[in-house]
Amino acid sequence: MAGRPARRVRWRPGPPFAALPKYLPGPMNLGAAWSDQGTEPLEDTVLRRFLLRTVAFVGLIVPATFALALLAAPAYPAPVQASACGGNLQQAQLSLAAVQARVQQVSKTDGANLCSANQRYFFELVKTRAVTASCELGPERDRALVRLDADVAHINSNIAAICR
Repeated sequence: MAGRPARRVRWRPGPPFAALPKYLPGPMNLGAAWSDQGTEPLEDTVLRRFLLRTVAFVGLIVPATFALALLAAPAYPAPVQASACGGNLQQAQLSLAAVQARVQQVSKTDGANLCSANQRYFFELVKTRAVTASCELGPERDRALVRLDADVAHINSNIAAICR
Protein backbone atom coordinates (compact mmCIF):
# COMPACT_ATOMS: atom_id res chain seq x y z
CA MET A 1 0.00 0.00 0.00
CA ALA A 2 2.87 2.19 0.16
CA GLY A 3 2.91 2.67 -3.57
CA ARG A 4 -0.71 3.56 -3.99
CA PRO A 5 -1.93 7.04 -3.37
CA ALA A 6 -4.68 7.45 -0.80
CA ARG A 7 -8.15 7.67 -2.18
CA ARG A 8 -9.66 11.04 -1.78
CA VAL A 9 -13.23 11.29 -0.69
CA ARG A 10 -14.95 14.39 -1.74
CA TRP A 11 -17.49 15.87 0.63
CA ARG A 12 -20.63 17.26 -0.96
CA PRO A 13 -22.73 19.59 1.12
CA GLY A 14 -26.45 18.93 1.13
CA PRO A 15 -29.34 20.82 2.65
CA PRO A 16 -28.64 21.04 6.37
CA PHE A 17 -30.98 19.11 8.67
CA ALA A 18 -33.36 18.41 5.83
CA ALA A 19 -33.97 14.81 6.85
CA LEU A 20 -34.63 15.49 10.57
CA PRO A 21 -38.24 15.13 11.76
CA LYS A 22 -40.07 18.00 13.40
CA TYR A 23 -40.36 16.21 16.76
CA LEU A 24 -37.33 14.36 18.02
CA PRO A 25 -37.87 11.69 20.66
CA GLY A 26 -35.50 11.44 23.56
CA PRO A 27 -33.80 13.75 26.02
CA MET A 28 -31.47 15.46 23.54
CA ASN A 29 -34.12 17.25 21.51
CA LEU A 30 -33.86 20.94 20.80
CA GLY A 31 -37.44 21.60 19.78
CA ALA A 32 -40.73 20.22 20.98
CA ALA A 33 -40.60 16.62 22.17
CA TRP A 34 -43.15 13.90 22.62
CA SER A 35 -44.40 13.03 26.06
CA ASP A 36 -43.78 9.66 27.64
CA GLN A 37 -46.94 8.24 26.08
CA GLY A 38 -45.93 9.50 22.67
CA THR A 39 -49.35 10.94 21.89
CA GLU A 40 -49.00 14.68 22.46
CA PRO A 41 -46.23 17.27 22.52
CA LEU A 42 -44.42 17.77 25.83
CA GLU A 43 -45.20 21.51 25.80
CA ASP A 44 -48.93 20.78 26.21
CA THR A 45 -48.25 18.47 29.15
CA VAL A 46 -46.08 21.07 30.88
CA LEU A 47 -48.73 23.72 30.34
CA ARG A 48 -51.42 21.44 31.76
CA ARG A 49 -49.30 20.62 34.81
CA PHE A 50 -48.59 24.30 35.38
CA LEU A 51 -52.25 25.26 35.14
CA LEU A 52 -53.34 22.39 37.39
CA ARG A 53 -50.80 23.27 40.05
CA THR A 54 -51.65 26.97 39.83
CA VAL A 55 -55.34 26.24 40.33
CA ALA A 56 -54.54 23.92 43.25
CA PHE A 57 -52.30 26.56 44.84
CA VAL A 58 -54.89 29.31 44.49
CA GLY A 59 -57.58 26.93 45.72
CA LEU A 60 -55.63 26.40 48.92
CA ILE A 61 -54.28 29.90 49.50
CA VAL A 62 -57.41 31.99 48.87
CA PRO A 63 -59.62 30.20 51.42
CA ALA A 64 -56.82 30.16 53.98
CA THR A 65 -56.24 33.89 53.53
CA PHE A 66 -59.96 34.56 53.81
CA ALA A 67 -60.15 32.51 57.01
CA LEU A 68 -57.24 34.43 58.51
CA ALA A 69 -58.89 37.73 57.60
CA LEU A 70 -62.07 36.64 59.36
CA LEU A 71 -60.14 35.65 62.45
CA ALA A 72 -58.26 38.95 62.59
CA ALA A 73 -59.30 41.68 64.99
CA PRO A 74 -62.51 43.46 63.99
CA ALA A 75 -62.25 46.87 62.35
CA TYR A 76 -64.63 48.47 64.83
CA PRO A 77 -63.77 49.02 68.49
CA ALA A 78 -65.45 46.93 71.11
CA PRO A 79 -68.10 48.76 73.11
CA VAL A 80 -66.79 50.19 76.35
CA GLN A 81 -68.37 48.85 79.50
CA ALA A 82 -70.87 51.23 81.03
CA SER A 83 -69.39 50.91 84.53
CA ALA A 84 -65.97 52.09 83.33
CA CYS A 85 -67.49 54.91 81.29
CA GLY A 86 -69.77 56.22 84.01
CA GLY A 87 -66.92 57.18 86.33
CA ASN A 88 -64.71 58.53 83.56
CA LEU A 89 -67.49 60.63 82.03
CA GLN A 90 -68.54 62.09 85.36
CA GLN A 91 -64.95 62.81 86.33
CA ALA A 92 -64.27 64.52 82.98
CA GLN A 93 -67.42 66.65 83.29
CA LEU A 94 -66.56 67.68 86.87
CA SER A 95 -63.00 68.54 85.87
CA LEU A 96 -64.31 70.60 82.93
CA ALA A 97 -66.73 72.47 85.18
CA ALA A 98 -63.93 73.23 87.67
CA VAL A 99 -61.63 74.58 84.97
CA GLN A 100 -64.48 76.59 83.46
CA ALA A 101 -65.12 78.21 86.85
CA ARG A 102 -61.40 78.93 87.14
CA VAL A 103 -61.39 80.66 83.73
CA GLN A 104 -64.36 82.81 84.74
CA GLN A 105 -62.66 83.75 88.01
CA VAL A 106 -59.35 84.59 86.30
CA SER A 107 -61.07 86.66 83.62
CA LYS A 108 -62.68 88.91 86.28
CA THR A 109 -59.60 89.45 88.44
CA ASP A 110 -56.32 88.54 86.77
CA GLY A 111 -55.83 89.18 83.05
CA ALA A 112 -52.19 87.99 83.07
CA ASN A 113 -53.05 84.32 83.73
CA LEU A 114 -56.02 84.30 81.35
CA CYS A 115 -54.03 82.72 78.50
CA SER A 116 -52.88 79.71 80.53
CA ALA A 117 -56.37 79.31 82.06
CA ASN A 118 -57.94 79.24 78.58
CA GLN A 119 -55.36 76.71 77.40
CA ARG A 120 -56.12 74.51 80.40
CA TYR A 121 -59.85 74.81 79.67
CA PHE A 122 -59.22 73.84 76.03
CA PHE A 123 -57.30 70.75 77.16
CA GLU A 124 -60.06 69.65 79.55
CA LEU A 125 -62.67 70.31 76.86
CA VAL A 126 -60.88 68.06 74.39
CA LYS A 127 -60.52 65.30 77.02
CA THR A 128 -64.22 65.54 77.87
CA ARG A 129 -65.13 65.33 74.18
CA ALA A 130 -63.04 62.17 73.74
CA VAL A 131 -64.65 60.48 76.77
CA THR A 132 -68.13 61.54 75.62
CA ALA A 133 -67.50 60.18 72.11
CA SER A 134 -66.45 56.78 73.44
CA CYS A 135 -68.97 56.39 76.29
CA GLU A 136 -72.29 57.89 75.25
CA LEU A 137 -74.65 56.37 72.71
CA GLY A 138 -77.56 57.51 70.60
CA PRO A 139 -78.89 61.00 69.90
CA GLU A 140 -77.73 62.43 73.24
CA ARG A 141 -74.17 61.57 72.20
CA ASP A 142 -74.59 63.48 68.94
CA ARG A 143 -76.03 66.54 70.71
CA ALA A 144 -73.24 66.52 73.31
CA LEU A 145 -70.55 66.22 70.64
CA VAL A 146 -72.02 69.11 68.63
CA ARG A 147 -72.09 71.27 71.76
CA LEU A 148 -68.52 70.30 72.73
CA ASP A 149 -67.26 70.91 69.17
CA ALA A 150 -68.77 74.40 69.23
CA ASP A 151 -67.11 75.05 72.61
CA VAL A 152 -63.76 73.84 71.25
CA ALA A 153 -64.01 76.20 68.28
CA HIS A 154 -65.01 79.10 70.55
CA ILE A 155 -62.22 78.59 73.08
CA ASN A 156 -59.71 78.08 70.26
CA SER A 157 -60.60 81.49 68.83
CA ASN A 158 -60.35 83.00 72.35
CA ILE A 159 -56.87 81.53 72.76
CA ALA A 160 -55.84 82.95 69.38
CA ALA A 161 -57.08 86.40 70.42
CA ILE A 162 -55.69 86.43 73.97
CA CYS A 163 -52.40 84.55 73.76
CA ARG A 164 -49.88 86.35 71.58
